[in-house]
Amino acid sequence: TLNFPDLPHLRTTPNQKLSIDAIRTQKSQLTDLKTSFRIESPQSLFIEKMSGQWSGGRLFTDAFRLQRGAQKTHGTLFCDRLQLPELLTQLGLAEAEGTGSLSGLIPLTYSNRQIMVDHGFLFSTPGEQGRLKIKNSQQLTTRIPGDTPQFSPLHFVGAALKDFKYTWAKLFIFSKDENLVLQLKIDGKPSEPLPYRYDVNNNVFVPIDQGGRGGIEQPVKLDVNFKIPVNKLLRYQKRLMPLLHNIR
Repeated sequence: TLNFPDLPHLRTTPNQKLSIDAIRTQKSQLTDLKTSFRIESPQSLFIEKMSGQWSGGRLFTDAFRLQRGAQKTHGTLFCDRLQLPELLTQLGLAEAEGTGSLSGLIPLTYSNRQIMVDHGFLFSTPGEQGRLKIKNSQQLTTRIPGDTPQFSPLHFVGAALKDFKYTWAKLFIFSKDENLVLQLKIDGKPSEPLPYRYDVNNNVFVPIDQGGRGGIEQPVKLDVNFKIPVNKLLRYQKRLMPLLHNIR
């Protein structure tokens, strides 16, 4: 339902409503999407606000204008208590489960059919601890062969994140070349001692002999980078219409 107070001029009154029950892709789902907007002219659409539910939390935007012929469109995506394990899963970065939420903002720019992110960040709630269990990831080595004599730091990170209790987590998001980079910084310790020791001279982790004492159980800070090709995100635009359900 639209209200045009001044036909034949294509201009609506403010606070027009569009509601979408769900937008689904193979791994991700955005639900309860609500938009308030007004049509200013055939060349200009003003989005007053948008909100939706994703990854166990909520997303909001500030106001922005879509204008024909504009070289760039800027906006900010506000994230409220997104569940970290579900976020990694829905982005296709890992199969994860656990607890803990992140909040923050993501500045977005759309230009030349490309989405760019400029220094976005999500932080866990101060004083709120969480647990992250990564079962599988194409970008992170989580499976370590038992007969391997030494492991790289990446192998160690994968082993630690199989079951990791953290005191805080930060996720930095930015564009680099053709990729969207997600830099996860997480501080805590493995739920169970890891049967390795660190070889400082060779910068590798060496397994402890079976039955040997020790192991890594002290708190550690882990840094993990994930990369997503921007074109992969843009392909969702072409598939958008068949994925809309129950537009009212």
